[in-house]
Amino acid sequence: TFNNVVFNIRNVTTSPLESAVTLRGPGPNGRTAPETVTGIPVQRKADALFFLHTFIRTREWQPRDARSQPPVVFQYIVNYADGTHTNVAVRYGEGVDHWLQDDPQGLRNAALAWSAAFPDAPQGPCATVYLMRWDNPTPNVAISSIDLAYDRDRYGAPVLLGVTAGTAIP
Repeated sequence: TFNNVVFNIRNVTTSPLESAVTLRGPGPNGRTAPETVTGIPVQRKADALFFLHTFIRTREWQPRDARSQPPVVFQYIVNYADGTHTNVAVRYGEGVDHWLQDDPQGLRNAALAWSAAFPDAPQGPCATVYLMRWDNPTPNVAISSIDLAYDRDRYGAPVLLGVTAGTAIP
């Protein structure tokens, strides 16, 4: 449970299956990861989706001026049962940030879900995971699946740990 949202996450040390979804990026495992992941099953209606994710930054972004928008570093594509879809843009520093943080904090569009120092470097940066809520504009149509894809620019690789579909309590 992160920020009162329940996720089912595999135990990394005992699971024979991968415990996260990622795209091609840095590191030895990132070179063999896919460019896009399609068909993450949902198969239900939802008022909101909660994404538990982080980001392995490989390139820093700096605004050109005060009006510069942070780049979309990746996106979720929500596919509906009626054949339509919508994109959920995840912006750098707003919906996700680098997984290593010296002073972990929530972001404009994502809460700090979890953070911890490394046992062998307690004074170093913390591993950090964010929880981003997306309100579904068409909650009466079932979501069939979600895709994970890059936008135009690459600043690193997304790491999706879990997705929870939520419905409003009447």
